[in-house]
Amino acid sequence: SQALYPPCDVRNDRSWKVSKKLAIASIAMGGTFFLTSKSKRANYEQSNLMNNACRAVAGVAVASLVRKRWRILCMNARLANSGCSIEDWIFHWICLGNNNESEFGVGYKQLLAPRKSVFWYSNGSIRFQLMKRGMDLLYASTGKAIEITRGQEVAESYVADSKSSSLWTFVVASLAASYYNVIGPNAKAASSLANAPSCVIQNAWGMVSLPAVKKASLEATRILKGAAIADRIEICGVSCFVLSQEPFPALASALRRFRRQQKREDVRLTRIDETLSSHPSSGNVKGFQKRNLILHLSGGGFFAHTIAGDLPYLLDWSATSKAVVIIPEYALFPHIFPDAITEITRIYRALRCGQAATLLGFQPDRIIVSGESVGGNLAAALCVSMITDYEEGQCIELTPRRSAEMVNDLEDTFFYDESEETNTLIIPAGDSGSESRYMGLELPDALMLCCPALNLSLDLTPSRIDGANDPVLPSALISTISNSYLGGCPMTHPIASPYFASDSIIRHFPPTKIYTSSEDPFLDDSVAFNGRLRSVGVKSSLRAVHDLPHAFWALSTAGVPEARQIQKECSQWLSKMFCSSV
Repeated sequence: SQALYPPCDVRNDRSWKVSKKLAIASIAMGGTFFLTSKSKRANYEQSNLMNNACRAVAGVAVASLVRKRWRILCMNARLANSGCSIEDWIFHWICLGNNNESEFGVGYKQLLAPRKSVFWYSNGSIRFQLMKRGMDLLYASTGKAIEITRGQEVAESYVADSKSSSLWTFVVASLAASYYNVIGPNAKAASSLANAPSCVIQNAWGMVSLPAVKKASLEATRILKGAAIADRIEICGVSCFVLSQEPFPALASALRRFRRQQKREDVRLTRIDETLSSHPSSGNVKGFQKRNLILHLSGGGFFAHTIAGDLPYLLDWSATSKAVVIIPEYALFPHIFPDAITEITRIYRALRCGQAATLLGFQPDRIIVSGESVGGNLAAALCVSMITDYEEGQCIELTPRRSAEMVNDLEDTFFYDESEETNTLIIPAGDSGSESRYMGLELPDALMLCCPALNLSLDLTPSRIDGANDPVLPSALISTISNSYLGGCPMTHPIASPYFASDSIIRHFPPTKIYTSSEDPFLDDSVAFNGRLRSVGVKSSLRAVHDLPHAFWALSTAGVPEARQIQKECSQWLSKMFCSSV
């Protein structure tokens, strides 16, 4: 190593000697030219010869200087790449040491074996690498724009409500993207995510969460997909998107009534009381039509809503299943746990118990809750929260019912089973049918999750190690999302991290379908959770896809074949669950 790379002082001494010789030669040639030009005996030929000689010496000196600077730049780049490689190597060794005794049994070759570098790649691998470069370009340009517009110190101590220079930040980011597209965004993306991850997430992911972007996406989806209904409404004080591919006059009329009331600034009839009790509404909902409903919880790391990208495939789901889709805009950072899950629970209870019927113009029949990334966390947390409340007696425990029609038939009179010592309902393990639902506390008819963030703890798993460079969710962002959302709440809280819910809780889960990716950092958590559901008798299945990043449902709109195939399977599964016997 010393023979190949001499010490720095030796190399510097050699460089100095070469520079000294060039300087002496240049001075000598310049002096000669000066003296010759002053001599009266010099003729034109001699002067021309000396000029050419001086130009040649100057050209050599400039070329030598450029070559020297170029070598310095190349050496700096090699040192930076070597530093990154050493950091990755040390990180993998630390992970290997921490996981040697773990239940996963990960071997040395699985963690440290380098990826194959070949000339040919599959189409899926090429698309994955393009996604990786695109996301790195987004993170690098956003990080650079934040540094320019707000300064390094402000970026590192970023507060979410500082939006004064947001537009200027996006303009600078677009210019920085062109620059990093030429020199490569990897190093800058890693630096930005390490120095100011919260600020980068808020600005990079927040672009798709801007009101103007959401509105434009809603209108574009309405036109391109031919949606009969694509509008917004407010349920329990939370703004929600409402979609329906099929014409639904009752819902359309309710939305028009909502807009008229907004114009009149009369909110008395447009909102449901936020202090909802666990009892069903005492109003008569017998005359309302029934329609299946999908309650979709978007991702975004609790920093943004990815609704703008979700709308196209959600309308495809609506067309296939003939269901209405509702997408709530739940609380984001700086709101922390449990604000988001509290809003989702209120909305779900209002829909299930019939209290939203007068607002929407229809009574939901079967409800399937879907969620992507942190939306999958909220979907599972909804079930954990409702089951926990029931078991702890925080909500009134009532007898089961087959459907919401019992609300009308009983005419607000609830009958308890006096034969039981306690008025509780014992649900058989794995019975996810309608007979296991409770009056006013019914669980969803099914769950469909994509890359769910079920475990917000920072435990190292093989998938988190292998997926540390996921295009969408690098390892640097997992800790930022977890710490920002949880605040001071323990990371193993079963509602904050449904992965840690006990078997006595998850045994009551409805039928569950989990989609994930082989590159997803949460892959191991999804596999383990699916295994636990199946072990306690819940009808659950998992589908893993190759060459897709974390939270890939929206990639079907971009024409990615693997994502489009998954969307077909999602539509078929939804139709099957809605058509299954109640």
